[in-house]
Amino acid sequence: MNTQPELFTTPAPGPPNQRLFVGLFPDGHSAGLIHRLASEMRHRYNLGKERPLDHLHITLRWINDYVEIPDSDVEDVSRACEAATARAAPFEVRLDRVVSWGNGVGKHPLVLTGHGDNNDTLLEFQHALWKELIKCGQPGKGGRDFNPHVTLLYDERSIQEEPVPPITWTVNEIVLIHSIVGATHYDPRGRWRLRG
Repeated sequence: MNTQPELFTTPAPGPPNQRLFVGLFPDGHSAGLIHRLASEMRHRYNLGKERPLDHLHITLRWINDYVEIPDSDVEDVSRACEAATARAAPFEVRLDRVVSWGNGVGKHPLVLTGHGDNNDTLLEFQHALWKELIKCGQPGKGGRDFNPHVTLLYDERSIQEEPVPPITWTVNEIVLIHSIVGATHYDPRGRWRLRG
């Protein structure tokens, strides 16, 4: 029986912690308003720490989680983003409610969201992007359901929906983000301006 350790074995890969998603980010002024709102909610309800200012975004499409992101997936998603933004004009986003999501145990996201009819153009653009991703073989996760929101923080407490003063901004570009799950690290892999 050979009890000699194998010196050249490759360690088993860890769980997927590399994420690709397509998002849109508020302008600096609106990001500041959202961050201030998160801080107010945190102190009012004794909640967890608010998300970093430069991480506040709406996820248009979560592509996948990976152990290592293949270049081919980045190229596929980039083609879809290029095609979707070529036909889309800048549009406004309007968010006017906060609410906790999730009904299980653990931490719930507290999100800033808005009524669907306030964001029809956003919904149409997200659907157009999804169709382009399908053409490129990268439909992403989440099916057709899309509920635009910005995650403010996470906490075990759940907060009922309440209205807030509307926060609006004009979307001029979308960004492909490589994030490390569980870490505060966002690496932009591409930006596309809306040119329609």
